Amino acid sequence: YLEQYNLGSKYFTSGRYVEAIKLLEMLDFSQLSINQKTHLIKLHTEALMCLGYYSRIVNILTENKTYDLNDELLFLLGMSSTELGKKEIALNAFNEIIANYPNSEYQNISKLQVRVLKR
Repeated sequence: YLEQYNLGSKYFTSGRYVEAIKLLEMLDFSQLSINQKTHLIKLHTEALMCLGYYSRIVNILTENKTYDLNDELLFLLGMSSTELGKKEIALNAFNEIIANYPNSEYQNISKLQVRVLKR
């Protein structure tokens, strides 16, 4: 896990998103702890976001619940859902950040997104 994660992270950092995604999708998640899964999902979805694969992000973050969605993942879910016009999913994600992560760096932008989406 650690070797592939580090390599995936290096690919991501150097802007090689396609390679990072391919590597991360080959990992066997059943062998990982919840924290490890969350780290990998974050890296995977950020790489997908950089390439504009919003529907894949929404699918990953809504279909597989073997890890916890933290404020960063909820923000990625909210922004991806907004891009796809999935208003309800976006509102739920941003409202969860507002309700459960009062000290999050995503707090203010989540509030703004909620106001925009409710128009």
